[in-house]
Order: sequence, then C-alpha cells, then structure tokens
Amino acid sequence: MSRCLFFVRYTDKDIIFRGLGFSYGQLVGVREIEHGARTETNLQSPYTLSDLEVLADVQLRIWQRLWFNVRYSYSMFPIRHRHYKVAIPNGYEEWDRTEYNNVLSFRLIYVFNQELISKRGKKK
Repeated sequence: MSRCLFFVRYTDKDIIFRGLGFSYGQLVGVREIEHGARTETNLQSPYTLSDLEVLADVQLRIWQRLWFNVRYSYSMFPIRHRHYKVAIPNGYEEWDRTEYNNVLSFRLIYVFNQELISKRGKKK
C-alpha cells in the first residue's frame, strides 16, 4: 500500500507534540495467509483499492534530542466485506463481517540537528 499524508502538529513548550491528520492509501498488491494457506490476489481482490484513515499522534521528549512517539490510525471506510460459512454439527453457520484497517505504532526518534533547551527555557 502506498500512502499520502496530511498532518497538523501542535507543540507545547518543546516537550510534547500532538497531531491530527488524514492518510490516503492506494493498494498496489496483496498477499494473504489464512489457516496456513497462502493466497496471492491481484487488484481484483476483495479489498478496496483505496483507503482513507484518520491519524492521532503524540510525541514526548525523553531526553534532549530523544523522543518517544505513539501514533494511531483507523480507516474511515471499510476496506473489505467478508462472508463466512462454517460447518457445525447441525449444518452451517453463516455471518458477514466488515473489516477496517487500524494501526498502533510506537517509535523512538533521535533528531540530530534539533536545538537543545536549557533548564531555564532558553535554546542552546
């Protein structure tokens, strides 16, 4: 999946960043493994070809130029509709499921050229 991002960040005293934004993704290929069986699908797969997600982001300064980042994203629209049919002792059980893409990521970031903040709040 290839992505394009629009993101707005707010900085509070050079200690914490908060951000909200949108991400657009385009499907370029799919490989799926289910119950140990691998299936290669093409762009005519059951997945939608594009995905629009909302992002929320928090970044905290740990020490000088070292930051810890948490980012969460969730699809605004379903990426797939799936029909299940499972054999049970008295016949079959069937249901439908709508699937969304969501991601929770954690990062450590070191910024090489960032100005340092002294204890008095002045930049070095």
